[in-house]
Amino acid sequence: MLTTVKEYMQLNDFLILTWIDEWAYYSQDNILKQLSNDFINRKLFGVFIPKEGRKEYADQREKVKELLGKDFDYFFVEDEPKDIAYKDYFYYMNIVKDPQEVWYLDSDGRAHQLSGYGGLLIKGKDALNYSESRWYLPKEIIHKMKG
Repeated sequence: MLTTVKEYMQLNDFLILTWIDEWAYYSQDNILKQLSNDFINRKLFGVFIPKEGRKEYADQREKVKELLGKDFDYFFVEDEPKDIAYKDYFYYMNIVKDPQEVWYLDSDGRAHQLSGYGGLLIKGKDALNYSESRWYLPKEIIHKMKG
């Protein structure tokens, strides 16, 4: 494997794809072999969006654990993308680390938060925040979850 910075700097896409191809056919590790084979054959994970609510979420997660068994840690990836719709200028300029609310001036020159503006179709600060859970799983497991 890689032991020096020089070896690391010599890495390229073709070398990594060659390793993945080799693992797909010759690896003694069955999980690495399957993941590599699935990658080479474009049998990629699908996306499953679990139902909201603690009980529904927990029940679905237990069902996935049951379906995947001992391979759960290798064939289950959870992601929770988050975003705020209207980040302010200072966030984009890297002056502040956390995105702040966007402010606007009314016709009298008074500052107001954009999320509180009554003329918007979406109201309230929470409406400007985006967050959801996504699970990445083998597609056959997703079909069993939906079925």
